[in-house]
Amino acid sequence: MNEISTLNLGPSSKPPILFEDFDSTSTNLSLSNSMTSQPPSSSESVGQALKALRSQSTELLQTCKALLHSPPTQTTPSSSNPETLQDIAKLATLIHSHTVRTALTCGTTASNPTVSHNCLKSLHEPILPLMAAYQVVRAEEYPTFFVKSVGHSLERVLDTMGVFVGEIVEIASGGTSVESAERLRYSGMMLECCDDLKGIVDKGVEGILKKKLNETISMLKDATEEVSEVAQQETKDEQEDERLVNDEDDQEEVLEDDEVEYSATEKEFAKRVQKQLHLLSLLYKAISKRRLSLTGPYDSSLRTKLESIHDLLSLLASLVDELVSGIVAQEDAMKLELLDVELLQEARKLGESVRLPLSGNGDGKEEWFDAWLQRMV
Repeated sequence: MNEISTLNLGPSSKPPILFEDFDSTSTNLSLSNSMTSQPPSSSESVGQALKALRSQSTELLQTCKALLHSPPTQTTPSSSNPETLQDIAKLATLIHSHTVRTALTCGTTASNPTVSHNCLKSLHEPILPLMAAYQVVRAEEYPTFFVKSVGHSLERVLDTMGVFVGEIVEIASGGTSVESAERLRYSGMMLECCDDLKGIVDKGVEGILKKKLNETISMLKDATEEVSEVAQQETKDEQEDERLVNDEDDQEEVLEDDEVEYSATEKEFAKRVQKQLHLLSLLYKAISKRRLSLTGPYDSSLRTKLESIHDLLSLLASLVDELVSGIVAQEDAMKLELLDVELLQEARKLGESVRLPLSGNGDGKEEWFDAWLQRMV
């Protein structure tokens, strides 16, 4: 179709990708070619053509998913090219548009199996160019976590397209009533997947890091509230004294029988962890505000630093969750102390890695990070 031919995939997206190995006898290429043939005109033959297309679609999508998990064809990364990400965004938008058109062919007021067949063919046309663009991204200088995010989002598109195509074929072939309450339940999922893929490549590496950081900040807030409840819990005696002072009903329960009461040592440890989590939240906010301005190119040094930051955020989230849940569950004190030591070590690693801007040039904010490192002990 015309829209595909007008997309500029850039010089780096020409055949030196996995698709160069496909020849005229290749199953993968013949899938695409067979989808360009004109559908029969009779209702019976159209139904057969729809089912054949569904089979071809399944094979194509399975092949594309295999390509997603195959090793990159290049071992030495080439310079990152923003145009490649723009290509993926355009193709995701194109699939989004074809999804809407395809769904409209199975409407409650109008449906046409022949048009559905044509729309399904158009829906598949951007898939191979999209896979080609992704292979280019894999071969370029992007951090591993970003490439994986693009790949996971693309895999969601392929998985959802498979069930969406099956649903359209079933409706267009008369296997499901158009008036069914569950009709086209996967069209919305397809649109969401396309939007997600476009959003990832539009926001780029910085967007992935900010999303990770925001998720970690949200989790940290919840964890801080949990540990705060432990640190501030009143004993039964304290609650009894307060009840007597306030002249409350003598029959009022002080603490539920099954409610956990924490010892003074446990509450003291919880207060210490609470302070550490507060400092960690300040570091996260400082990183978000002062250390996530990225423009590329992503040379080896910058990629290593970005991947380290991403990995540390994941590890710290896991440590915080394990430590706080252990405090709440009154787990072994020595185990919790060791977890706390590890948390401090990894938090300091993160603080040290972002002391300077990612560019490596000072910006006058180093003193704040130095002061933070002195307090996080």
